Amino acid sequence: MLPRATHGWPRLMRLPTAAAYLDMTTASFLGEVARGGLPAGMTFAGRERWDRHAIDAAFDQPSEDDWRRHQPGLAEADPKGRVFDRSR
Repeated sequence: MLPRATHGWPRLMRLPTAAAYLDMTTASFLGEVARGGLPAGMTFAGRERWDRHAIDAAFDQPSEDDWRRHQPGLAEADPKGRVFDRSR
């Protein structure tokens, strides 16, 4: 497995940095956290931070409502071995 290109991104990120890491607004990022699509922050050194590895893991583990299911041309199998029907 090749290493991710994460040069310049800290392991623990403040909210604006974590949102920028995903090219999102902070409001959209927090909305996804509230919905459960992204991990919650953690308290480190008295401040809320997001772990870059936890954010990456949220995208490495497809869920039942995975956005990739609705993208034509993607033939990724889910963790249960099913291949999503891309013809819809």
